[in-house]
Amino acid sequence: MIRQRAVWAALALSALAPTLLADVIYVDAGQTGDSADMDGTSWARALPSLQTALALAEVGDEVWVATGVYRPGGAGRASTFALRNGVSLYGGFAGDETQRDQRDPATNVTVLNGDLNNDDAGGFYADNAYHVVAATNLSNATLDGFEIRSGRANGSGSARDGGGLFVLNANVQVRDCAFRRNACLSDGAGVWIADGATGSTFAECVFEENSAGSAGGGMLVEVGAPSLTGLTFADNTASDGGAIALSDGATVSDCAFSRNVATDTGGGVWIGGAAAPVITNCVFADNRASRYGGGAYSTHTSAPRFRDCLFQANTSDLQGGGAVATNDSTPVFHRCVFELNAAARHGGGLGLFRDSNGRVVNSVFRENAATTNGGGLYTYDSARLTVVNSAVYRNAAARGGGVSASGFSTLLAINLSACENTADQGSDGLLASDGGQLDVRNSIVWAHATTSISMQNQATVSVRYSCVQGGWDGPGNIADDPLFADSGSPDLRLSAGSPCVDAGLTDDAPLDISDVDDDNNRLEWVPQDLGGKGRFFDEPSIDEGACLGPPIDMGAYEFGGTGPQPCPADITGDGFVGLEDIREMLISFGENADGDVNCDGRTDLGDLALMLSRFGRACE
Repeated sequence: MIRQRAVWAALALSALAPTLLADVIYVDAGQTGDSADMDGTSWARALPSLQTALALAEVGDEVWVATGVYRPGGAGRASTFALRNGVSLYGGFAGDETQRDQRDPATNVTVLNGDLNNDDAGGFYADNAYHVVAATNLSNATLDGFEIRSGRANGSGSARDGGGLFVLNANVQVRDCAFRRNACLSDGAGVWIADGATGSTFAECVFEENSAGSAGGGMLVEVGAPSLTGLTFADNTASDGGAIALSDGATVSDCAFSRNVATDTGGGVWIGGAAAPVITNCVFADNRASRYGGGAYSTHTSAPRFRDCLFQANTSDLQGGGAVATNDSTPVFHRCVFELNAAARHGGGLGLFRDSNGRVVNSVFRENAATTNGGGLYTYDSARLTVVNSAVYRNAAARGGGVSASGFSTLLAINLSACENTADQGSDGLLASDGGQLDVRNSIVWAHATTSISMQNQATVSVRYSCVQGGWDGPGNIADDPLFADSGSPDLRLSAGSPCVDAGLTDDAPLDISDVDDDNNRLEWVPQDLGGKGRFFDEPSIDEGACLGPPIDMGAYEFGGTGPQPCPADITGDGFVGLEDIREMLISFGENADGDVNCDGRTDLGDLALMLSRFGRACE
């Protein structure tokens, strides 16, 4: 009897051996053949159950899944498709392919469905799976070409998060997937990521109509720094972060956020918990938040970096930051466009609140609106904002149509072009009020129907080397028509003969902290204007006296701006900034302007700082 049992065991293992050793396991929900022949070794012998295939898969295996609907089974609502370490799942097959690249997930839709009993009709979800797919304690797993839908994480503990995909201490590679109509009681209805998921990637995926009771309707990253590329988030909802909530770092690029809703903050994206995500080339359109940040909201000492992003037609219904609002955060916006956004109260485009410290470089704010203050930009409650090489035009508010600094906040504007903004109750252009501080340098404030700049209620305003309609006291200020290239468009570039050409103070040019030209040199001046052309170019017909380097123009655009970048620190003219240049400058240090490389009329520490920032480098 013992020998007979051993034979049967050997035969059973022999029957399973092709599957256990296979590189590919085939799955087809429409399989109708003899169950005895279904071992997953070919499409003809495909397994009808994805659950069975996952149980058989080993490290290095691929599971090919044909079009159809697959539901996890075996453990009631705790049933899930548990990803295996080192195993790759691919959907989108018709069932006759011989190569993986022959599949078409868009045509051969492969659905992983949390509706365990196929009874969701009429809004009944009480028996749906908590997590449709789960990845826990894995070093590597792949999910590619699936639609994940109808997860319902409304249980307790971990069953409150991640209705679609639950990722805990796992590295997952997710591509070409759609997460639709998943829900959760707490966080990350579509995807929830936590506890060391660094290295995970999500690419070319869609998140639609997912809903979270707390944060991250489409996705929540609690711990981990995934790479998110080419994702689309549409019509997702949550209390915070209608589309996505980031409590840790992430790299987000080429993503689209549209029609997402937050019942509290961050219609598109919520960022907190000291997260420092880099968000590049993304579009935020038609998102909405009940309180702050229709497009995005950052808080809790977070430090997001937005580069080359478009914020369009986002709305905050009750408070501020139609496109973006921040609270105790340090955001940076680099080459971003804010247009047609609206706030019920403050900051139609951007609103910085309570101790935020932000920076805006080479960006545009146009046709945004706020019911109360700051149609384009607004700062409040000790917030600080530096705006460099940017344009603010045709924005509207009750007060401070373009820019408003209030509540003991500080706004520094360098090379700003503010034009054609409107306000019903005061200051079409720039407003400082209620203890706010406004510092304007090398800027143009023009073409406003009433007041270009105003201050109210213990506010302070400093303006220098700027062109202000109606005039303003301060060194280097002018009140002449800046002669925009086309004031009707408006095209805010300067035309030939503009009094703003070479009229700025080069010493006020800020350092390139956000690395506008991507050369990893953050000690140089910001080298490009709003149009991406060189920032420092001399107009030969204008005499700057003993200045060794070309002065800067007023406004966001440099006149000319083509050709090699000037190299004012190269006093000797040998094409290299070295010890001889420093020696020549020190000869005149503190005595005359012969070593004046920053064009402020004197040779001092400012010139030495510029020299050192270029030291050891060849001129471009």
